[in-house]
Amino acid sequence: MRSIQVASVLSLFALLCLPLGACNNTDPPRLYAEASWKMRCPSADEIAMGCAAGCSEGMDRGVANFTGEDGALISCRVTETADQRFVSFSITTPSGQRLAFQNVGFLRSGGTATSGTVRLYEDNEYVGVVGGAPPSNAQPCQITDAQFVLDEGEPTVQGHVYCRMMRAEASMTLCRGLSATGGIATSTQGASFKVAGCAGLSVPAP
Repeated sequence: MRSIQVASVLSLFALLCLPLGACNNTDPPRLYAEASWKMRCPSADEIAMGCAAGCSEGMDRGVANFTGEDGALISCRVTETADQRFVSFSITTPSGQRLAFQNVGFLRSGGTATSGTVRLYEDNEYVGVVGGAPPSNAQPCQITDAQFVLDEGEPTVQGHVYCRMMRAEASMTLCRGLSATGGIATSTQGASFKVAGCAGLSVPAP
């Protein structure tokens, strides 16, 4: 008799869980990032504009990890309004380099960012303001091709970021660029990024 009662309770619990999803699956999605970038030295023109010479080109950097996997650390939050999305994320490689967006503003449809800040940490921490124009001394960073999509069911932000003359917080004469990995041929191409599972990001199913 007792076994019948227990079975009935378990059956009722299962039925109640069906419309709500799995009752024991309350954990938030685990953050995942794919990103690759390279820190670039200032050009001759940028040195003529006040950037210090004597730079060592950065190495190719990148992650393709869940947060905590192989030492990679990822955080991400998105704030949404009726017509905009504001993205903040931080991607730290297992060896300690970091790429971060702070309150980067997009239309809800994506495209080119209109505001915000990019931070790049290698030998120093470099900072660049984001805008819709190509990178310049006044506006070092441009973020393009942004998409807000479902990737394997997880809300995801992805796109490209390209910077010139980002300034070190330690010294305004220390300037660096940010671009795709590789040699000179890719030095003016945007670094790629994709972050899945961001808190606050809602993407409707197609």
